Amino acid sequence: NTLDEYAQYVRANPTSGSFVQTLPPIADCALGQKITIKNVASNGNTVTVQGDANIDGSASVVLNSSPMKDSITVIKGSSTAWDII
Repeated sequence: NTLDEYAQYVRANPTSGSFVQTLPPIADCALGQKITIKNVASNGNTVTVQGDANIDGSASVVLNSSPMKDSITVIKGSSTAWDII
């Protein structure tokens, strides 16, 4: 599942199984653009967030659905990286 550059909020629902949610290409996004992704399942499946640029220095971030439904907000902080806010 790849997001486009217009994405702002995504309710990721891995009820059928864990999956990868790919951020849009960083070059297509405006500096300061924010995207929030929330795992809305409660079954233990995960959503792995990744993109073509690091997220706070990591290649990916895993959002768990249990015991809490994790979420992440990233912002394009530079031309080469997403920052978690």
